Amino acid sequence: MTIGENTDVSAFNEDTMSRAPYYDDYTPDKKFLKVLFKPGQNVQARELSQVQSILQNQIQRFGSHIFANGSLVSGGEVTVSSGFYARVNPDNTLTDADINSLVGRKITTTDVTGDTIATVVAVLPSPVGTADETGLTLDNEQVVFFDYNTSGVFTGSVFSTTADSEPSITFDSGSQFGAPVTGIASTIVSVEKGLYYLSGHFCLNDQQSLPAYSITGGYREFNNPSASVGFDVLRTVVDSEEDSSLTDPASGFNNFNAPGADRFKIEPTLTQRTLTGTGDSPSLGISGGTQGYVELVRIDTGTVSRKIKYAEYGDLLKTLARRTFDESGNYTVTPFTLTVDDHNTVYGSVDNTKLGAVLSPGKAYVSGYEFETSGPTKFLLDKARDSVQLDDQILETPEGLFVTTDNFNLPDSGTATTSVVSGAKLAIVAELTDGEGNSSNAVVGTCQFKTFRPDPVNSSKLQFHIQYIQMLINPTTGRPFNLFNLGSLTFTDILTNQGAAENPAGVTPSGDFDTTSSVFRFKAQSGGGEIRNLTSGRNVYRIPGTFATKEIKDNLRMQFNTIKMFTGTTDANGVIKVDLPTNTGNVNFINSTSEMVILCKKSVSDTFLTRVDVSEATISVGAKTIELDIGTSTDDFKAQTFIVSLPVKYNDDPNNRTIRTASLVTQTYTATPVPGTTDEYILDSRNGDTGTAVTALYDITSITVNGVDVTEKFIVDDGQRIDIYDYARLQLRSGESLDSTTLNINLRRFIFASNDVAAPLTRESYANVVELETYDKSPIFQDPDTGDRLALYDAIDFRPVRDSSNLDRTNYGTFAASYPFDVPSDRSKVSFVTYLPRTDSLVLGDDRVLRLQKGIAGTDPQPPTVNDTDLELYQLILDAYTSNEDNVKVKYINTQRFTMEDIGDLEEATFADQNFIYRQSLQAQAVAAALGLFPGSESVDTGVFVDDLRGHGFADVTKNQHNISIDPVDTSMRLPFQTFSRGVTASTSINAQKFETAYGNIFTAVSAISEYIVNNTTGATLQPNPFGVVDHLGSLKLSPAFDRYWSETRAPKVLVNAAGENNAWIKATSAPTGIPGKRNGFGTQWKDWESLWFGRAQTPNVGLEELTDPDNTTYFGNVSRSAFVQRALSQKITRKIGNKVIDLSVVPYMDSNTINFKGEALKPGSTHYLYFDGELVGATTDGYVASATGCINLESVIIPADVYLTGEKIVRLSDGLTNGDITTATSSADASFYALGNYETIRDGMDSIRPPIKRRDAVNTESFLGAEYLDSLGGLGINVFNSLDPLSQVFTVDTSKNNGICLDSVSLRFESKPDSVSPPVTVQIRPLDGNGNPRRNFVMPFAERTIQQADITVGQFTDFTFEAPVYLSPGQYAICVLTTDSGYSLATNTVEKPQLGPLYVSRNDGTRTVLEDTYLCCKVTRHVFNAEQTSRVTCVPNSAFDDLVGNSPSAFYFATARNILSQADITATFSQDNGANQLVGPVNATVNATKARKSGNPTQIDLDFLAVADISPFIDEAQCKILNINQFASSTIDENSELEANDQKSSSIAKYYSKIVKLETRADNVNVRLSGVFPSGAQPQVYIKTNSSSPLVEAPYSRLEFTGDSDPFSDPTSRPVVVKNFASIGGQDDEGNPTSTLGTFSEYQLKICFPNTFGLGAGTVVQNQDLAIITGLNAVALGKKTSGEFFESINPTGVILPYAGNLQFSGVLGGLVGFLPCDGRVLEEVEDDPENINNTFALRQLLLSSGSPYGSVSGSPRIPDMRGLVPMGASRFTTSSQEPNSVQDVSDLQQKRSSGTDANEPSVYNARAIGSVGGSQLLQAHDHRNPRLTGGGLGRLRANNEEATPGVDGDQAGADSGGEGSGEEDRPFLFSNSTISGLLTGGGANAVRGLNGSKEVSETRGVGNSNFGRFVEYHDEQEQVTPHLVCSYIIKL
Repeated sequence: MTIGENTDVSAFNEDTMSRAPYYDDYTPDKKFLKVLFKPGQNVQARELSQVQSILQNQIQRFGSHIFANGSLVSGGEVTVSSGFYARVNPDNTLTDADINSLVGRKITTTDVTGDTIATVVAVLPSPVGTADETGLTLDNEQVVFFDYNTSGVFTGSVFSTTADSEPSITFDSGSQFGAPVTGIASTIVSVEKGLYYLSGHFCLNDQQSLPAYSITGGYREFNNPSASVGFDVLRTVVDSEEDSSLTDPASGFNNFNAPGADRFKIEPTLTQRTLTGTGDSPSLGISGGTQGYVELVRIDTGTVSRKIKYAEYGDLLKTLARRTFDESGNYTVTPFTLTVDDHNTVYGSVDNTKLGAVLSPGKAYVSGYEFETSGPTKFLLDKARDSVQLDDQILETPEGLFVTTDNFNLPDSGTATTSVVSGAKLAIVAELTDGEGNSSNAVVGTCQFKTFRPDPVNSSKLQFHIQYIQMLINPTTGRPFNLFNLGSLTFTDILTNQGAAENPAGVTPSGDFDTTSSVFRFKAQSGGGEIRNLTSGRNVYRIPGTFATKEIKDNLRMQFNTIKMFTGTTDANGVIKVDLPTNTGNVNFINSTSEMVILCKKSVSDTFLTRVDVSEATISVGAKTIELDIGTSTDDFKAQTFIVSLPVKYNDDPNNRTIRTASLVTQTYTATPVPGTTDEYILDSRNGDTGTAVTALYDITSITVNGVDVTEKFIVDDGQRIDIYDYARLQLRSGESLDSTTLNINLRRFIFASNDVAAPLTRESYANVVELETYDKSPIFQDPDTGDRLALYDAIDFRPVRDSSNLDRTNYGTFAASYPFDVPSDRSKVSFVTYLPRTDSLVLGDDRVLRLQKGIAGTDPQPPTVNDTDLELYQLILDAYTSNEDNVKVKYINTQRFTMEDIGDLEEATFADQNFIYRQSLQAQAVAAALGLFPGSESVDTGVFVDDLRGHGFADVTKNQHNISIDPVDTSMRLPFQTFSRGVTASTSINAQKFETAYGNIFTAVSAISEYIVNNTTGATLQPNPFGVVDHLGSLKLSPAFDRYWSETRAPKVLVNAAGENNAWIKATSAPTGIPGKRNGFGTQWKDWESLWFGRAQTPNVGLEELTDPDNTTYFGNVSRSAFVQRALSQKITRKIGNKVIDLSVVPYMDSNTINFKGEALKPGSTHYLYFDGELVGATTDGYVASATGCINLESVIIPADVYLTGEKIVRLSDGLTNGDITTATSSADASFYALGNYETIRDGMDSIRPPIKRRDAVNTESFLGAEYLDSLGGLGINVFNSLDPLSQVFTVDTSKNNGICLDSVSLRFESKPDSVSPPVTVQIRPLDGNGNPRRNFVMPFAERTIQQADITVGQFTDFTFEAPVYLSPGQYAICVLTTDSGYSLATNTVEKPQLGPLYVSRNDGTRTVLEDTYLCCKVTRHVFNAEQTSRVTCVPNSAFDDLVGNSPSAFYFATARNILSQADITATFSQDNGANQLVGPVNATVNATKARKSGNPTQIDLDFLAVADISPFIDEAQCKILNINQFASSTIDENSELEANDQKSSSIAKYYSKIVKLETRADNVNVRLSGVFPSGAQPQVYIKTNSSSPLVEAPYSRLEFTGDSDPFSDPTSRPVVVKNFASIGGQDDEGNPTSTLGTFSEYQLKICFPNTFGLGAGTVVQNQDLAIITGLNAVALGKKTSGEFFESINPTGVILPYAGNLQFSGVLGGLVGFLPCDGRVLEEVEDDPENINNTFALRQLLLSSGSPYGSVSGSPRIPDMRGLVPMGASRFTTSSQEPNSVQDVSDLQQKRSSGTDANEPSVYNARAIGSVGGSQLLQAHDHRNPRLTGGGLGRLRANNEEATPGVDGDQAGADSGGEGSGEEDRPFLFSNSTISGLLTGGGANAVRGLNGSKEVSETRGVGNSNFGRFVEYHDEQEQVTPHLVCSYIIKL
């Protein structure tokens, strides 16, 4: 990007060319292309000039097509560096010649003794010297800029040149007006010599440097300046007076030394201009304008924001980019992975409002342009803290279980009434019969009383609401009692002590439970319809629409309708008076008699309270007081005990007086186990402390036993339930033990103050708890029904607290609990302020800038709009409030490149899957199979469960007992496993040799050394560093440089979880203590060592081969499975290396590593600090001092575990001044540490066993060529000028060496070297780039050797022997020689060698001189390997696999370096138990150890390989890792422990838990199908828990019975698969079909246990596989209908049907059940009996709920009486005036119905109410009338004889076809009472009249003007009905 006049400026400069004396009047508009000279005419000077102008114009047109104006063409790299400066004393200035000659020379101080030496890198010779003279009032000094060669800084003030043969120059430093004499120059801009395209010319610029500065206080400030640095484009004309070379050099001729023509030139001169404005704002300008100025670098406070680096091509590049974009759009080549972490981790500082995001290096194409980053990019991510107020959100408060009955006793006693009001814990008593037929009462469960309400259906009954139902274990079945099949139940307050409350089975019920019980009780019929709402009620409700509640206070609306109980004594007049406390805020009574219940003792002699009819009470309601006058004329109800249930409304109150408030208290508690146990603790003040029980637990800070902390040994249950705050509990984890069972517990819990209103808890209830000030500190409720975590700040919480001091009742404060109820006309509402979620996008813009686009927070947040030309990489979905990085979901936008190979794979997958919908097919298969096994059953649609085994998305990963692994690639379930990794120590065994290097030990086959290139003729010399460039960018070697496995002691980062497949990684739970298996998510994904680390080989889509094989006769119906999985896995972030794919969606942390470091070619004496991934490690205070030879050797530096994410990590030695800031470094070296399982070793022309050595451009820059994006804003690395550009000799590894060669050494002949104190020389082997030039930034692995000056002998060859063989594949490479001293020279010659190519000589100006006929005097040797004998390298694990590993491994994986020799495999022989057993397999692949299992952990691994002469496979010890994978299962399953609701005691290892499945309709059985491989000793056990008798969380498990196997079949991977079926089997029905013992349920959860009777780890040898593999899992909920249910599904209760049979009206139907005749009979009250098909309960309830429309007797409804009647549809109107009164009205009605308009108008509908009876079968008496024929009236005469007078024509035509005449006279038209069988209509004046007598009248038409239509005839009553058949009507029960 250029700024200045050069944009679109013509190459022809009119001001210069057209003036005298040139007169070049060239005009492009004239379109002249050539000057045609003619003989005989003088050639004009202007014509010669115009020839050049025409040609230059053509060049400009072409050049502008290729290059943008101002573009860099070649060379001319713009670099930025830092250094130091000294101002020259203005009293002793240097001449321009002297100060300019200082550049490149070494200086030291002479007035202070020291060894500090620096090299001058730039000067400012003029005191001002720039266009920025204005403002420099205190600065007129020359300035010298330098960089140190040695450690230390100058302390003197007199400087002198040193260490060269040039004349010495001395100067002293100083300042005249107080400007700083010395300091840091942070931004020195340098442009190398090169070509720029300017104004249509290709202009050469000189190498120039300019330190940028700002003007501060009148002087130049060189530290962190703001400036624009660029070229002044100077156009000048030079004549012979200025340049004598322009005179005629033709010596001996007359013209000699005559002035020649003038010359025009453009000279780009580096300068700077001041910026106006800040940052990159549009207002940012350049002082002095841009005329004649081209900006190269823009610097804002020391930061480079814009820089020219590469050529900017014009139309050609745009065309290429456009074509790339049109064809492929935006895409990534190497994916960028994104991790989100807290601000402190990313930026090193705490900011609670922000997170940090780190984007790893990657490569992409955007808008057709290439973009690549070389290092991580950081972004600030604002947390989602925007909020919005939501008003009047409807709060749903569904009611829970209640009992409807009028059979209750409430004694008049303080104990009983208090028990009711305080929520007594009731015993549930049933009459049980033993095996001998004896019956007795028994407690079968407990519940908590909640409240009572009137029953809206039957006013004589009450609804008794209960909660927290806990059914006891039936000793006969071992399962809990079922509340709904126990017959008659009594709920009674007989629990008389606290111990009984905890163990109610110890209570022996006594007394008469029917009438005379002296305690509060009520009775109901179990299963008789009197127990309703069969799910437990909730008392805590999520605020609708909230995301993260910020506040509910001030004037925000909160409105609830609640039921509250009060007790007391009526006054002397029988008036019940209830007052609300005056300080309760906006809480008032509701005057609604339908919600009031009054129970009052009637007289002193009564024992029980009596229900009083509310309608008989006189009610007076005030805001805070309600009076209910129930007194009578007698003494009834006067001064008697009462309990009332009254509706109360809570409204918003600005002082929060309508809510409970919370305080957080600290408590110490001593606990002992529940009696009879040693591992269960209930903190209820009974077991241990006898003080306050622990409810509303917030957290436990410590649990100690005898002073030892044992907190981690316990599972903590805070006691929260959906309906109550119960006691906190502790459960000792399975396998743990204690020295003592007495626990000392430090905890924090809440105390709730009721404020006398017993109201809910809300967000504001916790407002005064300082520890919970912010949303992220909200107490949490883990919902046992849904598994959801509910922050209680997002809840309205009515839950009472368990009160241990009062028989386990509930405690709400002064008043009884308030429970909400729903009023349809006045809903509960809440207004609140909620934080909002937000979605951000990380995009790569078409300007090649990475930016984080912030979305707009909202209730339905949408990602920000991304321009079509931008590349969206990620969407970051931030939860509202965003507490931490875990609240950010990262959605990867898959735009990865597809190569043609990938497209072929995709096409194959698409073909295989084109007609297959995977999950739907699995569900359909499951349903079909289940129904086939269970005839007569029906599937419950919402009860079909299918786990597609792509991950743990369908499993309940919240349970730490869920301990199973999933293979997402082949979609199978495996046993849990643990991977134990060890490094190895390798040694030679057979035909092998070892190379001990600073990189680690390398092994190959034995070799001899052979010469490859010999060029020993000497000639001229060349200097590797002729300019004496000082750049202490050294080399750093690591041993090891690899961490081949991860840490499993910290959960990994999950980057993508598209479909829940990574749920187990996110949850990152570990198996219970003592149980092997998953740890922090590891062990849950089978072959994670491949998928996430080493890479998993791609497999073809199974099944396509079978389709195309004509000989194959087997049907493969599910060939698309792999294709589906392949598409699903495409949502992950993946990287392909070779034929292996690595899943980058889960990123583990690094394990601990101990690394040795060797730094070379560093600045001698300088103190360096070691940085690992940007963090200071090692000797963080003192650092490491480089030796006199520039070396640093560090041993055993420990990199801690669990700190760094895995990946490629930069390790750096640097003497940077500020926290390793590389821009201030004068000496540095770095290397890559690969905490990776796989990495690119083939790229950019390089092929090796390791990634190439990367080398930065220079010591103080992060960048390297080709690695970062160009000309962009922000984030650009800072380059340095004067970087070392080596002397490079190209050589060839010819293709005759098919496999390449392995170099041993390079020998060079030095002809000179500097004095003894000199830097070393380094030789490197570098690959060439695509243009044939040696790469500046990449070195081949092991191909770097440094020799000290003392080891170099002048006049002889010096051997640079590499530490290990350097593998080079066929191609071209370069021998590169680097040094920081100009005193070295090398011999060259001109003898051509076939293997040698051009010699590249550095010009230190960004370009190289290419010498095509000059070659280095050198020798190159290579290895020749022994290919006759197999080589063996033996590897021993660094430490033995301990006993925890087990002794029967399931798989091995030996990782080593990539084999560069494709035709020779490396095989691994795993010796187990010191060679007792052996297993052979390939390296870099999983070796299955379960087939022909042999015991013993690997103790030795022998690696065998065969070399060829030129190449040997490499064994790189640093890359070797042995993985020992052990799978685990229990040898036996303790079924009793598995049946418990809380199966924490279970010792079963391998278990799978499904998510909870919720059904819309109830079921009574489940068919579970497992497909897979099941060896005889590995048969799974399937368990299920349902909510048939208790809430699911409290329900025990039931074991499903195995019902049979399918025949074995081979799956697409040739595994012998069988299908196993499991279900509940309890017997058979009448048809012989199996029946279930589960009861009916609406929720279920599966548990599958995987035993292994062979005993993993026991060393048993088993044939074939002895481990179960699950390839399919599905379950189908089944509901087999009873006869009643079957009939109900066909014809619901109340359907009326015609019936042909004989009815017995006095009883039920003869021979038919389930119906009654429609005979109007009365349905008396009966109890519900679902098993009795003739039970009338349902029909009676239907008729009652409809208002008994067919009549009733004493409140009992009649059924319809259809005898002699036909049915008619009901209408909505009830008055006879709405009856249709004409044929036209009916026609109108029909029209309206057909047109869809409202036909329900009063004018068109009759009154047809349900139950009404009408109509008659008789034809009513009537006559037929002829309308009048004239206007005066209608005459009518009844004809009673045989001869009737015919009617006479009217005078005028009839009005219509109906026949009403309109004549002037009335004429009677007479008929006899004979039959009229036709209609006479007249059409004219002489129409045929009707005839008299008995003659029939036929329809005849005349042609006159009269029209007769209606006739008159009279009929008596007679029966007239349609043809019919008489039968009976029956009604469905």
